[in-house]
Amino acid sequence: MRDILIGNIISIVSACFTAASSWTISKQKSYMYQVFQCLTLAVASVFFHSWSGVTTLLLCAVRNYLVSRNLFKGKIVWITLVILVGLGILVNNRGIVGWIVILATCVYTIGSCKAMRPLPVKANITFNCAMWAIYDFLILDLVSGIVDVMATLLTVISIIRLLRNQELIREEERRLGLIEE
Repeated sequence: MRDILIGNIISIVSACFTAASSWTISKQKSYMYQVFQCLTLAVASVFFHSWSGVTTLLLCAVRNYLVSRNLFKGKIVWITLVILVGLGILVNNRGIVGWIVILATCVYTIGSCKAMRPLPVKANITFNCAMWAIYDFLILDLVSGIVDVMATLLTVISIIRLLRNQELIREEERRLGLIEE
């Protein structure tokens, strides 16, 4: 029980990095806050005794750092995924629960590289947050579970807002250069 309490206290620090990442305007700063979020959650996962969580989060920290430097492309993406699955299999001590974070991270990583339009990006975020929320509650990381549920709900609301206002979607796609003016 002591370890679960310590893990949840560390997760509060991570939640602050999550909030900072969401608040900042700069993409680079946002990803750097996410690096620190992943690192603190990796430490928390040690206290939850979830080794697939530790390895996944450490690789997420590396991925986010590379994204912040615009270096996460091509072969690096696939090498990261192979390492993620390989290490995940090797250290998973939580059975199907351990596989949740491996699956969520693989899907999110691929989706982040492939999804360009607003709705697929938001769907990718929703799936990732929902999977992490399930994992968090199963390992008793209640703080992260609540944060991930809130992020999932906010993203779903954002998707509904976009679906109701197709002009917002077209505006964002124009801004991204995905459609011509």
